[in-house]
Amino acid sequence: MVYLFNKKRFGGGVSAVLFTLILALVWFVMPGKQAFAVQGDSSNINLVDSNGNGKIDKIQFQIDNSSLGTWALTGSSPYGFSVTQAGSDITISGVVIANASSNPALVQITLDESDPDLVMDTDAVSSSYPIELIYTQTGLTGSYVSDGTTELNAIATGDTGPTDTENDTAAPVIKNVFYKDADADGKIDRIGVTFTEDVANTSALYPNNFSITAGDFTGLSDSTDGTTNLLGSGLTYGTTANVDLTEASVVDTYDDSGTFAISLTGTFNIDDSLGNSNTSTGAQSQANIRDAAKPVIKSSSPSDGATGVIRTGSVTWYFSESMDTGGGWVSGSEFSVSPSNATWNSATWSTTTVSNDTVTVSHTPLACGVTYTITTDDTQINATNGTTGYTALNDASTAPIGTSLTFRTINCESSSSSDDEKVSYSLSVDSPESAITAGDDYEITWEASSNDYYVDIYYLDENGDYQLIASAENNDGSYTWSVPSDLSLFETQIYIDWNDLASSVATATSDTFAINNSTEDTVSTEEETETPSTETKAVNPFTGEEEEITEVSVGDFITSPETDTVYYID
Repeated sequence: MVYLFNKKRFGGGVSAVLFTLILALVWFVMPGKQAFAVQGDSSNINLVDSNGNGKIDKIQFQIDNSSLGTWALTGSSPYGFSVTQAGSDITISGVVIANASSNPALVQITLDESDPDLVMDTDAVSSSYPIELIYTQTGLTGSYVSDGTTELNAIATGDTGPTDTENDTAAPVIKNVFYKDADADGKIDRIGVTFTEDVANTSALYPNNFSITAGDFTGLSDSTDGTTNLLGSGLTYGTTANVDLTEASVVDTYDDSGTFAISLTGTFNIDDSLGNSNTSTGAQSQANIRDAAKPVIKSSSPSDGATGVIRTGSVTWYFSESMDTGGGWVSGSEFSVSPSNATWNSATWSTTTVSNDTVTVSHTPLACGVTYTITTDDTQINATNGTTGYTALNDASTAPIGTSLTFRTINCESSSSSDDEKVSYSLSVDSPESAITAGDDYEITWEASSNDYYVDIYYLDENGDYQLIASAENNDGSYTWSVPSDLSLFETQIYIDWNDLASSVATATSDTFAINNSTEDTVSTEEETETPSTETKAVNPFTGEEEEITEVSVGDFITSPETDTVYYID
């Protein structure tokens, strides 16, 4: 550019020189121009997220090559370059120079995304995770960048000018996805998303732009809301935008399948303040899936509000996900019981749906006819997995079981409960229609007013004592008794005790019947038998007097006032 000056107008040569200097100053500070740029200066240092995963993976910049030299890499990678993020060194995986003989020459530095110090942050300029490109000159020795005679000028930390200032060219992307239980009923109904930098209010993103892969959350499905702009007021880094979904149909607060995911569909734009805009649809595989749903107690045994509860039965809780068993499940810590008139034993953890989602605690017999309340301490009970702040047991009143479980034990004969609280138990035992045979199977049957608890079954021996047949059998109305082959009783009964393993609630006895022993009662065909008398009278062997003979039939029992013995006719 050539300027001609009129010496008269500017008052001679001195004024002309002064004006020339002013023009030169204006030229070098014009926007887009680099003041006093020299061969080897860097400029336009751009931070790039080339694959849209929220991590800066490339740094691109220009080298002033006004002398039109040929720039090259000498030595070994990284050729004098280093990169830091928030003060931590980031691994450089490659350096290339393009347009090496043009002005400007172009340099591209590739960063190793597997480096754990490389953070998801697309505002790596002014955020808490700034990225700095550094070049340390070596004096054309060792590993360096040069045009053969001039080495690349040093690039320092800090932004003092165009030679060392990094530029943000990356658009915001979704960084975290939190699945949530917004109404605390144990069913997933919401996701929350955060982004890799501040989002500008020029953005437009709607709930129906999200497509959900529900994992193992049965019934969870997408939102149909296409009118609520989640980003209409902008969103600062770390702040969550919430998307309400169609609630899952099953209580479950952790995705054990590992397949929960989201995709973006339709039309949207996610902008930062510099105008970098994300409009890319598809799977958001870069997003970290976070569990932000507190565990809940799905159910218990006995159930909340149950009555007639067995006094010796264990108490079991079923959770919505795997639980941390490290603290155990201890009375006085994880839970408290009122009234405290029983001893609670160590817990046993087991698997119902997923590992360690079930805990069972046994105890000494509870009192009869008493209402017990077991209160859980949500500060002591935690899930194995979950985002910080979301592992503790949910104690909300909307949870399937909140902080307490209340039930009432059975009313025993010794119960002090009032008459209007007592439960009536009835039990009856069916009697055999005829004698049963030793060595055979006989089905003992009974009827109870409910199928709760257990039964103990006995038979009456020849000494008038009850002998156990079976104990703690399910109260299902029948039991098959294999009658001992050596048993022979002219008169016996079946006795059943209906109980809760601690106290009897009802008992019943069958009618009298006989048990025949086929070996003892069979008469050998080789033995002589005496033909019964056909007379109508005979001598009573006990009294010696002649009496009328009464005809009897097979299956009858006979006795006499003169003896306690009962005889059975077969």
